[in-house]
Amino acid sequence: GVPPALLCFGHMHAPLRHGGRRRMVCEREGTVYVNAAEVPRHRQSTNGKDFHYTIVDFGPGDRVDRVAGVWLSEEAGLVDEEVLWRRG
Repeated sequence: GVPPALLCFGHMHAPLRHGGRRRMVCEREGTVYVNAAEVPRHRQSTNGKDFHYTIVDFGPGDRVDRVAGVWLSEEAGLVDEEVLWRRG
């Protein structure tokens, strides 16, 4: 069969107990694995409250082209974006 283009999960948080960050995205054998967990999922800012989302961009043939973590605010829209993975 054809492997899925994307597997997304969100339980393993990025910061590690003893410091550092967990790898958030990897690709193996045609499938992109995305750990979408972020702690905290929301934060206070000068714009009010910001919320974290993981965005996945798809290209031709339903392949994953880019994965980003974004912070959005009801007042300001996109506040911050970190590209986590891009098809090379």
